[in-house]
Amino acid sequence: MLTLFFGGMFIHPLAMLLSKALKRSGNHDPKNPLGKLALESTIILFVGLFLALYVAKLQAEWFYSIMLMIIGVRYLVFNTLYGMKVYWILGASLMFFGMLCIVLNANFVIGAFIGGITEIVFSLVIFAQSKGMVLKTE
Repeated sequence: MLTLFFGGMFIHPLAMLLSKALKRSGNHDPKNPLGKLALESTIILFVGLFLALYVAKLQAEWFYSIMLMIIGVRYLVFNTLYGMKVYWILGASLMFFGMLCIVLNANFVIGAFIGGITEIVFSLVIFAQSKGMVLKTE
């Protein structure tokens, strides 16, 4: 649980470094009037983490399941920010897997692995799609 909390703090800075290394901005379109939504939607994660930690005191196996659903909800916002509908699919997938883990009473670690694998697969899809978008605009 602490690994997710502290590791999550490094996601944005590491993503920005990787973006720079790949010669990408890593930012949303500066003309997007909803750009502040990226930072504001981060509050969803803090509220979700609080809920997940509290519920984990009662039912530890649900921690990652709840976090999957919360992270999925935040990804829904990313379509508005980045204009890529794949974020809706990613968000819906994470929410579905989180609910499924709870319904099936999956082991604590299963949710972590499902979430990690899902995000890796979608990161490759999103990278490929964004690379195609860059090529189209050049």
